[in-house]
Amino acid sequence: MSACAAPAGGARIDVMDFIPAHEHAGIIAGASGFDCTTAIQNALRRAQDVNGALSIGIGTYPVSTLRITGSNYRIETDENTIFRQKQGLPGDHPVIEITHCADVAIGPLSVLGNIASDR
Repeated sequence: MSACAAPAGGARIDVMDFIPAHEHAGIIAGASGFDCTTAIQNALRRAQDVNGALSIGIGTYPVSTLRITGSNYRIETDENTIFRQKQGLPGDHPVIEITHCADVAIGPLSVLGNIASDR
């Protein structure tokens, strides 16, 4: 987990609690096609509500665009946490969009977009 300074307090929320159990092994192995966007957004809101920490562990999480907003929470990741943008999204989309944040800490992660493969 990240050693970043972050707001203290609140509960630790595990993103896997928001993702169907039958998808866990595929995400950890980097082989899932499940769109994790809504699950991660819901987990982020919960972490923000409790001024806590969202734990996003090792794995490859297919997403469209993650919107990180709010304040006083942290996102604990691993250097082997990967957000992979879903293929075939229409138009130009960022993988992560960070706006209107204060006191939000994010740990190490990798982001893979579609510039090389999308039209």
